Amino acid sequence: MPTIPTNRRLLRRWLTLWLEERRRARAATHVGPTVPNAPANLSAVDWGTFIQLDWQDMSDNETGFRLYRRDGAGAYALYQILLANVTTYQDSGVIFEHSYRYYVTAYNAVGESAPSDEVLITFGA
Repeated sequence: MPTIPTNRRLLRRWLTLWLEERRRARAATHVGPTVPNAPANLSAVDWGTFIQLDWQDMSDNETGFRLYRRDGAGAYALYQILLANVTTYQDSGVIFEHSYRYYVTAYNAVGESAPSDEVLITFGA
């Protein structure tokens, strides 16, 4: 079997190393899926028959939003699951002169965002 000349071996080795480096560089720049950004600017308005919540969608990769509510001194609980790109919700399950706290998160298959800012509102005050 004939031997490969040294210059061909060097060229082959250089090419192999160069291709490996290109693959590593390409892999390093690939950004995989991430958790969505937290919603922002949550606000609540008492409309007399419901509380309207509005927020700003700060991500483009959410599957949807999770609305959490706390009634009075109780603990927060998941209250509603909403579709992607929804930025408003009307809560008609409220009781006159009760205080409610809300926050919203965005979620996808990777996980759930940090919570939005919290709002406090007393219905019918």
